[in-house]
Amino acid sequence: MTRPSVLALLLLCVNTFTIHAFTLSTPTKATNSMTLTSMSSSPSNDNNSNNAQELSRREAFATLNKAALAAATMLTTSASLPANADVTNKIASSSALRTIKRCIRQLTDMEGSATSFNDYMSVKESIRKPPLTEVRRNCVILIKGGEDGPDAALLQEKYNAFIKALESLDGQASLGMRGRKGISMVEEYDATMKAIKDFYEVAERTAEAPIQYAD
Repeated sequence: MTRPSVLALLLLCVNTFTIHAFTLSTPTKATNSMTLTSMSSSPSNDNNSNNAQELSRREAFATLNKAALAAATMLTTSASLPANADVTNKIASSSALRTIKRCIRQLTDMEGSATSFNDYMSVKESIRKPPLTEVRRNCVILIKGGEDGPDAALLQEKYNAFIKALESLDGQASLGMRGRKGISMVEEYDATMKAIKDFYEVAERTAEAPIQYAD
């Protein structure tokens, strides 16, 4: 609930209470035109009427206090909520960063197969083993966690570059496995390594930034 909504609720509660209190304190026409019989009623009846009126006032005060407390709680809560960032993903960013770092090590271990031996099958299989199989999901977690930060657009850009390079490397490995001659994976491998390192660098900086809260 926004602050204006909460303030409106508080104002409504005050107005309602004021009207109710005024109604209780204002004699009705029936009271003004009391009959002789009612005026001569016993003190017990007067006491019962006064007690009922006092009880009504107490109930009105209790209602106002409850409403004011609820509105104040909502106002405090709404003031402390993050602006837009997904807090769950922000907390998960630490785990996602560790996964990306393991992916970098996995790609590093793939270097010989991709650049020296043209081991297409090995490269193809490595791309389809954890943690690389989880790289997209963890990249998305990092992107969502940093969507309110100053590097949000840059992080998305680095992610797109990495995925494009990884898919190109996978494509070259597929061509080599099908028997295409002269297929090299060096350029694609180097581009993939650079892209994932660039992404990790920006993601790490973004994950360390504090969550932005609404004013």
